[in-house]
Amino acid sequence: AAKKAPSSSLIPRVGELQADGLALVWNLAMPNRPEYIFTAPSPVLVSRFHPTEPHLVMGGCASGQIVLWDLRSGGRLPVQRSSLSVAAGKSEGEGGPLRGHSHPIVGMEVSDSGSALVTAASDGRINLWSLSQLRDPAESFTIPGNISSLAIAPLSNSFVCGDESGDVFTVLPQSSGSAQSHARGGGSRRTVRKFETSKQSNASGATGNNGGEGAVAGHFGVVTAVATKHHKKGMLGNHAMSRGFLRGSAGLVLTCGVDWTTKLWAPAYTDQPLISFLSS
Repeated sequence: AAKKAPSSSLIPRVGELQADGLALVWNLAMPNRPEYIFTAPSPVLVSRFHPTEPHLVMGGCASGQIVLWDLRSGGRLPVQRSSLSVAAGKSEGEGGPLRGHSHPIVGMEVSDSGSALVTAASDGRINLWSLSQLRDPAESFTIPGNISSLAIAPLSNSFVCGDESGDVFTVLPQSSGSAQSHARGGGSRRTVRKFETSKQSNASGATGNNGGEGAVAGHFGVVTAVATKHHKKGMLGNHAMSRGFLRGSAGLVLTCGVDWTTKLWAPAYTDQPLISFLSS
């Protein structure tokens, strides 16, 4: 009789591919099927591998729930999950502050050290989690916008967020200073700075906005993605910080949007993009 393949247990079970949420882990040596299949109680919108514990996979769901799977567990259900604020009957102003997410997760990032998980929901709420205890976030706050994308700046623990209106925000630790407003909710000591992207560029066009005076520097419509530079441990050396970001090329940020543009920013120096690229 033919031997049973060791990986045959990974073949999708009856009805499993119709689960509310799925996360599939693929092996390039086996392109015909996933190597691991994980299920979730709600559609999974974002997922990440842990940077230092590669057996851990994190997911953010449409319900606002955060889930954690472990490749070593042999199961398909999350080994940890956050509490559902809606199910608990909580809301801001009713029965205490809202801690977890109650709107779809649109951004998820893990710090380079792997010590903190940061998630953002479409209502503007940002939560910081400890992976040792996912029931409730360690810190929670809200920015004045409907977040559509999220990234973490290296070393500084600053966040960059894009929203559905084309605005770009930075969320800075209190020690960074020079911010325009305090983040709301959860007693957070972080501060929020909004890029003044609607300001007119100077007449000389020195900011590289590809337009003369009167040109709008920000995105028109949803900011679909934000990216910061990631560096290997020990490669950055002693870089100076300004306005919550590394100086020089290490602190550059990229954003792109539905307006077919990609913009390069240097938040350590200016709130205006250095250059805009237009997709033809």
